[in-house]
Amino acid sequence: MKKKWIIQIFIFLFIFEASASLISVSVTGTANTNAMGYTQGESYAFTWVVNNDYTDPWQYSGNNFNGNENKWNVSYFEDSHLWSSVSGDGIIGTYTRPTYFREQLLVNDKGLRLWAATSTFSGLSVNGVGVDTLVAYDLGIPGLDYSDTSFINPVTYLMDYIGTYAYLTGGAIYLDDENRDIIEFTATSVTIGVVPEPTTVLLFLMGGVGAWLLRRNKIKNREDAE
Repeated sequence: MKKKWIIQIFIFLFIFEASASLISVSVTGTANTNAMGYTQGESYAFTWVVNNDYTDPWQYSGNNFNGNENKWNVSYFEDSHLWSSVSGDGIIGTYTRPTYFREQLLVNDKGLRLWAATSTFSGLSVNGVGVDTLVAYDLGIPGLDYSDTSFINPVTYLMDYIGTYAYLTGGAIYLDDENRDIIEFTATSVTIGVVPEPTTVLLFLMGGVGAWLLRRNKIKNREDAE
């Protein structure tokens, strides 16, 4: 009975975790200049985490699914936010949705674009100055399909592209701050992956406890048989 109970909880947590997963898109690039605390030629990584609860926004917010592009866009505070978090090397603080902002995930024939822009990022700074814009664009991930003609959850969309992609041309990262200091990076790779959540930790703990109990029960049965 105990074994069956453990297995049922394990399966429930696995299903719950799969349905609640967040997706992150991490872009690595080399700095093109020395600026804002970054060193030319050095490699840095930046990450956008997609909000799993993003819904089709107000009609004037600019979402577009016309067979030529898939565009998830946020322009109004009434819209659900697109990015759960934004972070990166050299950037400190925790991303908090600001009152004036623009968030966008775009897929078209140029590739993937990740855009977060505000008057100043709420809670984020670089080299002691508030972040204004962080964009990765023209990320040429092989096989990107942008033929949807109706809304699809962005997490659901990106689930089909989990993996690491490297390429030689096209992609870039752009970062500027509230002083209008600017730096660009030549993108070298993109990694799309599932973000571990607290349920994942619980899942592994339950698995470990379950394995221990089963082993303990097996040893006890063996000792009783002897």
